[in-house]
Amino acid sequence: MKPCGKTYLIEIHKKPETIINGIIVPDNSNFHDIYYEGKVVEYGTGWDKDEIKDLIPIGKTVIFEYKKKCGIKFVFGEKIFYIHEPKNILAMKNEEN
Repeated sequence: MKPCGKTYLIEIHKKPETIINGIIVPDNSNFHDIYYEGKVVEYGTGWDKDEIKDLIPIGKTVIFEYKKKCGIKFVFGEKIFYIHEPKNILAMKNEEN
């Protein structure tokens, strides 16, 4: 899938649910369906070649703004994605070794 415009396609890092004595206990972010972190998986079609070299690299983990009407959320099977404009991406996480 490739988003349109000057956007990023971000796959959400959904934490697995914990099972305690047979009871599923979701973490707070899954429970409230609020996600702030994900991995850039694709760029939109609106970027030109000169702009692409300055974008956040595909595969990098980013922190993005979450609020209603900010980004487009959609679900494919077990995976959750957002399409965000660059202004909604707040930070890029450093990868730990």
